[in-house]
Amino acid sequence: MDYSGEFEAYKDIRCRPQPTSRERRRESFEWKGTGGYVKSLLKWDIARTVAMISLFLIATMPAHAQQCSTEGVAGDYGFTIAGTLLSPTGAVLVAGVGKASLSANGGFSGTEARSVGGGFANETLNGTFTVNSDCTGTLTAQVFDDHGKLVRTSVFSIVFDNDEKEIRAVQESLQLPNGTFVPAVITVEGKKTLSGDQQN
Repeated sequence: MDYSGEFEAYKDIRCRPQPTSRERRRESFEWKGTGGYVKSLLKWDIARTVAMISLFLIATMPAHAQQCSTEGVAGDYGFTIAGTLLSPTGAVLVAGVGKASLSANGGFSGTEARSVGGGFANETLNGTFTVNSDCTGTLTAQVFDDHGKLVRTSVFSIVFDNDEKEIRAVQESLQLPNGTFVPAVITVEGKKTLSGDQQN
């Protein structure tokens, strides 16, 4: 028997281009009619659009703002001082380095080596500080000379950053023991030491 006709028909079927996934999806929806197919495609496009928008919103969502507490900022710090005293006779440069320990109950103590207009001295200090949840606060320091005599009281506006590991401050006021206020433009920058960081 001659099967060449059947073979040619079978080869013709096998060689036809296969429908794409979109064409197969369209055929599967044809039973719904043209309207059903269009609605299905619209649902697919809407779902894909919503997913893309959700991913974009998640990627651009701002991180939670850092919050601070006395417990979080407590620790040992090393710091530097720089600025100027504005005396009646002219500007006097100020520089210093020191270390301080801040406690979780809002107290602190420390030491510093400072130079005021070229005059060097070692001093001790103690006082109190407050810190708000937005990491700003106030620090009040009483400063004593080598003999334990009060030489000044300084008030600073402070801010903590770098995950409560750094402190920055600017002097609000400087008051002498006799009640005189001396104008000053002084800043302080400090970082937790290794031992201070390990306390948290």
